[in-house]
Amino acid sequence: MFWGDNDSRNLSERLPGDQTNNRAEIYAVIRALEVCKDRERMLEIMTDSMYVINAHQSWCEKWERNGWITVRKEPVKHKELFLRMTELVRARGSNVKMVFVRGHDGNYGNEQADQLAKMGSLR
Repeated sequence: MFWGDNDSRNLSERLPGDQTNNRAEIYAVIRALEVCKDRERMLEIMTDSMYVINAHQSWCEKWERNGWITVRKEPVKHKELFLRMTELVRARGSNVKMVFVRGHDGNYGNEQADQLAKMGSLR
């Protein structure tokens, strides 16, 4: 997770459990929400994962209403992570915004986050 050059909140840690891209993207959002203690200011989370953005913006609410079952009548993958993400977002009120950035497209912050993630995966 990249907050900025030389920021003490930058994180490079191994993903607990199964190692998948989707789990890593959700977990990164969870860690950003946990690390950012200031709940009064807007937290803008930049991600290259439309999966996480769509989940945040509409799917989690629908899944919750449907008992964490998808429209295909299947259990939601990564339910425990989405539950935690939703809990943390709600604790911040409306002070969370997720913004899509293209991955591997020269976005400095995204490139730095990828480097930190890569280093964490080697631990």
